Amino acid sequence: MGRNDSMESVFRESVNDWSKFKRPASLSRKSSQSPIYPSPDTATSGSQRILWSFAQLGGTIEIDESLIKPHDFESLKRRLAYGDISGATASTNSVPSTPRTLGGGDLGHSSEPPPSPTGWSSYLRGPFGGRAQQHRRTGSTMQDAQERTLQSRSVPTFSAPPSIVAVDLVLAPGESKTFQFKLRLPVDLPPTYQGKAIRLRYNLTLGTNRSDANANSTRAQTSRLIQVPIRIYNHIGESGFRPFFDLMNPVILTKEDASVTLVSEDERPAFGAERSRAKVASRKGPSLRKQDLQEYTRQLLVSKAISEGSPVTSVPEFGGPAPAPAGAGTRSCKATIEALARSSSKVSYDIAKDGKVAAVLTLVRSRYRLGETITGVININNAHSLARIARMSATLETFEDVQPSIATLPAGRLQRVTRIIHAEHHESVLDKGRASFSLCIPSGASPEFVTSGVKLNWLVRLSFLTISATKPVGAGDIEKKLAKLRPPPHLLPTQSDGFSRYHVSVRAIDSLAGSATGLGAESAKALAELGCARETKLETVECAVPVSILPNSTSYKVGDAEFYA
Repeated sequence: MGRNDSMESVFRESVNDWSKFKRPASLSRKSSQSPIYPSPDTATSGSQRILWSFAQLGGTIEIDESLIKPHDFESLKRRLAYGDISGATASTNSVPSTPRTLGGGDLGHSSEPPPSPTGWSSYLRGPFGGRAQQHRRTGSTMQDAQERTLQSRSVPTFSAPPSIVAVDLVLAPGESKTFQFKLRLPVDLPPTYQGKAIRLRYNLTLGTNRSDANANSTRAQTSRLIQVPIRIYNHIGESGFRPFFDLMNPVILTKEDASVTLVSEDERPAFGAERSRAKVASRKGPSLRKQDLQEYTRQLLVSKAISEGSPVTSVPEFGGPAPAPAGAGTRSCKATIEALARSSSKVSYDIAKDGKVAAVLTLVRSRYRLGETITGVININNAHSLARIARMSATLETFEDVQPSIATLPAGRLQRVTRIIHAEHHESVLDKGRASFSLCIPSGASPEFVTSGVKLNWLVRLSFLTISATKPVGAGDIEKKLAKLRPPPHLLPTQSDGFSRYHVSVRAIDSLAGSATGLGAESAKALAELGCARETKLETVECAVPVSILPNSTSYKVGDAEFYA
């Protein structure tokens, strides 16, 4: 039986065959769009088509030319611009004399392609010499890359080639895709740092090129580039060793080592659900069970047994995972930092003035992590002190130690210029025998690191305002005269009463309040015979104690950050 096909059914079948790539061979080579037969890849209304997208990680260093001589860095720019990267990390298959500052180039495209003819005239002229629409390439030439490198204020410390995330990706209305980007970083990279002499930055660059079928021909493609600043911490070895980074030999990867994978629907994180669960958990507080306490006790017993054979061990966190047994393999950097911070013992320093111990400083630990608090105790104003301390101050500060060969200022002046105070404590200790202080380490600061040109140092600076005797010293041995001097007059023993005994029991030192309000002639003569001076002078004594600051190590999950482009 024959089939009575109408004109509409024939037209419908023809369009369906065209959409299924069943086009005639004579028309398959045409690049122009037919007004009758739409393109098979025409997206539905409201959908987004991403022609290409990429991700790239890079780090740069920027110097202050008023503090650091730029000659060596200008020489490095010329080496990078003209392809001389001897000592830098490059693949064996790389082409010589090629600029390496971009780590394999960029994916720059013009967002305004040249217009192409459309409509019936283009369709009719297609078989007779019609040309395909060309996308104008605006990627950098070698000369452009060299000029940008020489004129840039920053120098790369790490550069990797861009990694393709997706090509010709079509997203329906409301549809989303999640990709995971992984790249193993070199162990010698310095951390992110915003200082005065140098600034170390790391950025994750994301680029997309979208096609809008509803836009006009001049705006059919839109390119977007977003740079996400990220924080990187330096690597710490099991013995506390920090790798050395050479600023003149940046890490330039010419071979793509990053991996980009598509995350399935089951593995995709639900950002809204996680935030809602976090809010509910914060309101309810931590829920502790009896099993958690038993598990934590068991972990403590295991760590106690392991610590008998190893000098450094980490105490498990309450509710955290069980510690790995000895010999199970090299611990992670996070576990190493936690073990180094917990195993650090207390340290004591004697602070002397004029050859005599004026104060004794004791720090609870010598290593701290970002976000922790430095606690110290100072023993002062003891019976054998030559001077009495009236006021003390403690500051937590950093300074940049620049190599003299590239520094523009002397070391002392450069230290004062690059000095940054993070925390401070001031206290009057005139009638105290012991004082304590607490200095909080900012969690957003950078840990100490060392490079070929600049080193970041952390220290606790103590300043004491002392009261010393000013009795004139005659000719002879000055040291013997100073040794015979007694403490200032207010330290002379007075008649014991109820208040003095109360002051000793509370302050652990004698009261400064004497029984007499003034000194008469007889008292002055008695003081002179005892070797005490009537007049005193105020002096300032300063000292700096270095502390080791490690990167932050926490068992809490870092919150997700969202960026839109």
